Amino acid sequence: MIALLDILILIAVAAAVLYLLRPGAPSAEAERLNRVLAELRRQRRRFKNALAKPLDEAIAYGLELRKLLPRLAEVERLSRREGLEPATIGRLRAHRDALQEAYEEGVRFLENFSAELVLWQGPQMPGGLGHLQDLRAALGEMLSQRPPR
Repeated sequence: MIALLDILILIAVAAAVLYLLRPGAPSAEAERLNRVLAELRRQRRRFKNALAKPLDEAIAYGLELRKLLPRLAEVERLSRREGLEPATIGRLRAHRDALQEAYEEGVRFLENFSAELVLWQGPQMPGGLGHLQDLRAALGEMLSQRPPR
């Protein structure tokens, strides 16, 4: 009986630890990106080979956009440190604003691209696809920059 009680206590402790270590609920920003990525994946199955490459590129771009969220959180955390000089706070906020704008522009693009696919009749490429390469290049540059410390 004591062995069974010990096992139950161990299970309860393990469950509590796992509950505390689980990642937090996704932010509204992350949820919005997750929704559009799910829609693009659904459309990828629908269009199969006709738009495979553009949809794969759009999905890859969305996955790259996710990398901005931890950077945004880090810059936000740093900008709230006490004792920072006003100039440093200003640079951190400007960097945060640039990251936020790039993220918002990317999500808007993916949402619009996803909506354009509903209207696509073929054989020409869906509207706005040319802009994807520019966005990917700009995002690549932003992700390769070292965050301010």
